[in-house]
Amino acid sequence: MKVKVLDASAIIHGYNPIIEEGEHYTTPEVLEEIESKKIIVEQALDFGKLKIMSPDKEYIKKVEEVVKKTGDNLSQQDIGVLALALNLNAILYTDDYGIQNVAKKLNIEVKGVAFEPTDKDFVWRKVCEGCKKLYPVDYREDVCEICGSPLKRKMVKSRLKKKRKRK
Repeated sequence: MKVKVLDASAIIHGYNPIIEEGEHYTTPEVLEEIESKKIIVEQALDFGKLKIMSPDKEYIKKVEEVVKKTGDNLSQQDIGVLALALNLNAILYTDDYGIQNVAKKLNIEVKGVAFEPTDKDFVWRKVCEGCKKLYPVDYREDVCEICGSPLKRKMVKSRLKKKRKRK
C-alpha cells in the first residue's frame, strides 16, 4: 500500500486520514496552518492514522533546486511537504497548483482532494509589459533592459522537449 503525504489544503478540504486506507504523513508546519481542522488531525494522530515527520535535508535541497527552476512561490511548509513525499516515495494529496507543478517535475504522484490535479506544465517568468521580453523569475531588476517598461511576474507554459519519432 502506497504511503500518502498530506498538505494543509488536503486536510482543509476534507481529506480525513481516519477513514482512509494507508499510512499518512504530514510536516510539523502543516499542523500550524490547519488550526480549523485540529480535531480531525488530533484524532488521526491518536488513532495512529497520521504521523508527523520532517523530511531529510537532501530532499529539501532537491525540491529547492526545482522550485528555483520553475519560479513557483512556495513557502518552507510547501517545500517540506514536497520533500517528505519525495523522501517517502509517497502520493501527495494537495489542491495547491504551485505544489502540483513542482511535484510533477519531481515525478511525485499527486491526487487532488476538492479538485482534480492540474495537467498544465508551467514555469514562472518576468515579462516586460512593453516589449514582452521574457526574463527568468529571479532576474533582479524590475524594469526591462530594452525598453524600460516594468516587469510583471507571469505564468508561462513550460516548453517540454519532446523526442520526434523517426520514420
